Amino acid sequence: MDFTGKVVLITGASSGIGAETAKLFAKRKADLSLAGRNEEALNQVATNCQELSGKQPLTNIGDLADEEYVRRLMNTTIERFGQLDILVNNAGMLLLGSIENPDILKQFDDIFSINVRPVLLLTSLAVPHLTKTKGNIVNVSSIAGHRSLPGILAYSMSKSAVDQMTCCTALELASKQIRVNSVNPGTVVSQIQSRAGVGIDVKEYYEKSKLNHPLGRVGQPEEVAEVITFLASEMASFVTGVHLPVDGGRHCVTPTTVSSLQKSKEEQDAGDKEKEDATKAKDEEKSEVNKEKGEGVHEEKSGEVKKENSDEVHKEKSGEVKKENSDEVQKQKSDEVNKEKNEGPKK
Repeated sequence: MDFTGKVVLITGASSGIGAETAKLFAKRKADLSLAGRNEEALNQVATNCQELSGKQPLTNIGDLADEEYVRRLMNTTIERFGQLDILVNNAGMLLLGSIENPDILKQFDDIFSINVRPVLLLTSLAVPHLTKTKGNIVNVSSIAGHRSLPGILAYSMSKSAVDQMTCCTALELASKQIRVNSVNPGTVVSQIQSRAGVGIDVKEYYEKSKLNHPLGRVGQPEEVAEVITFLASEMASFVTGVHLPVDGGRHCVTPTTVSSLQKSKEEQDAGDKEKEDATKAKDEEKSEVNKEKGEGVHEEKSGEVKKENSDEVHKEKSGEVKKENSDEVQKQKSDEVNKEKNEGPKK
């Protein structure tokens, strides 16, 4: 996919899915307008994008809950690049809460002020520019948009609203050749869970979330980014009004499936432990055999050393005996010579 000459506006680009989407578009040579609240993080993403594309992205620091900022975001993008080809409505927030939350209305307003209102406004502002370029929109929704999940009521409602808006605007803008689609991720590694306060350690949360995904793992932001760029490309030119799950099969899961996945996980863990124990036992057996072999070699070498020492001692003693015999013979001969000298010549 090549996005040379295409202008892409991405919200929530300072981290997670938004950051990876920005980098992927940069790698594919798009011109970028990036929006986010964290200035330091957004500037770092912009630097990464520039290194990938050789082009300096436009950065827009601000809060999407501020309507004036949203309007300014669109205006500065058009002033800088003169056009808009792709709008990625990615920014979002997650808050935990059920219908029994006494502050449910405040939570509802807070979530909709980020997850829905800016998406609606930016889409409306983008239409005249996308009409000129026959561009497209990709909304980042969630599996929670069409699967009921407890404990995230307002968030789920906001994502259902995004999904419905995706379908409605796809129908309304089809005659202008503007395509509108959404991606619906399952659990993806990002900062949204830690910011929401999932109640347990985030790593533990990811580990538990594996059981809800038939592929047995959670997603990575770059995997969602790949699907976003696909929907925004000419490869998806006949695709509009689609909610595309990027969730490892989670949208297929039922309570029975969860139980089955739990059982499969337990069986897999048991099998892995059995293999681990077998490998450990085999290693111990091998170590014991090597130890015995080592002791045998040591004994053999010790015997050879003892033999060598014995031979050496025997040789040394033999040499001493020979020397003693030679000395005795020499002494005997010397005594005989002296005797002859003392006796003198025979008469």
